[in-house]
Amino acid sequence: MDTISNRLMDTWVSLTSLPILACALAGCSADTGAADATNVTDEATTAAIEDDATPNPESDLRPGVVGDPAVSRDALGRLTVFVRGGDDALWYNVQARFGDRWGRWRRLGGRIDANPAVAPNADGRLSVFVRAAGSGALLSITQVAPNAAFGAWVNHRGILTSQPTVGQNLDGSLEVFVRGTDNAVWVLRQREPNGRRFTPWSSLGGQSAGEITVAPNADGRLSLFIRSTTTAKTNLQYSHQVTSKGPYSAWEPLLGELGSLPAAQRGADGRVDAFYIGFNENALWVVPQIAPNDGFRDHFYQGGFFVIDSKIATSQQADGRIFVVARIPDNGLAYRRQGAPGGVLPGAYVSNPAIGNRADGRLAIFGAGPDGQLWVTTQIAPNGTFGPPTVVE
Repeated sequence: MDTISNRLMDTWVSLTSLPILACALAGCSADTGAADATNVTDEATTAAIEDDATPNPESDLRPGVVGDPAVSRDALGRLTVFVRGGDDALWYNVQARFGDRWGRWRRLGGRIDANPAVAPNADGRLSVFVRAAGSGALLSITQVAPNAAFGAWVNHRGILTSQPTVGQNLDGSLEVFVRGTDNAVWVLRQREPNGRRFTPWSSLGGQSAGEITVAPNADGRLSLFIRSTTTAKTNLQYSHQVTSKGPYSAWEPLLGELGSLPAAQRGADGRVDAFYIGFNENALWVVPQIAPNDGFRDHFYQGGFFVIDSKIATSQQADGRIFVVARIPDNGLAYRRQGAPGGVLPGAYVSNPAIGNRADGRLAIFGAGPDGQLWVTTQIAPNGTFGPPTVVE
């Protein structure tokens, strides 16, 4: 029990701020005719990424954020944040190098109806995955070179009933996970690191109530977590790669009665912790891994009072401690971290949070506010308290 107690979170603190985005619309260059993810037999080749893609121009407009932001670091270490705009197009903004300032918003177009997911390729190029409005197909758009403009949209077909989630294998290749029309988990795999081609869709089974959570084990094998619908109660289930880039194990129930989708984060000791909000008490629960690359043990109550069906965001601080943030009533955010107190910030968020790890070791928390803008609050120093929120512009 001494090893478990070191992993439990400290007292909850409230974190809130102001944010959202909006604009026009550019059509997707890929074919929008989509096959059901349960009936896909080959990867989509209806559009190829263009090496001579038109640079993505800056705009004086702001997107008008709809839904939750997604954030990643580019090859220079700058945070790059992506949002669905009020025009249902994909927008992004890039941090001024190692500073607190941001550039102007850039519009990537497309017609999307769910939150974006972003991940770096092995060479540092960012790839963004979204669900197409109307068809429900998986679309992607990738930088033509590290830190460069984005190319053309690519249609990977399928019919998604969740937003996509992206995981990265030990060799840097990407895997995209979605829920299909049969509620099963489906995966699309990059054939090789930095490659343009993906494998055919493959079903991993299971019955998921929403998007899939992915976290890498200490040895690089990916673990998946879902809020299952196979019983009267929505419990936690997980599956993992048997070998790196290999097949996935059968789904294993971890029980619990979930009031949210699960989240997962690997800590400094190599173990993965799974988190969820309990259905009956609205509190945070954690399910720690027994040892690195091993199975999971009992559920541990962490307290707090959260919004049911909100999304938990997780990350590692510079010192390796796991950091967790989630929505609380009245448009607030509460966060916890292992072994240290948090802080209180004013404001209001109307989206779920996203966490970015800055190159200087500080965490930045993004969220959409009721004023129609995207806001960010950043640690004053690595592992420290948070400063006042500012608009991403």
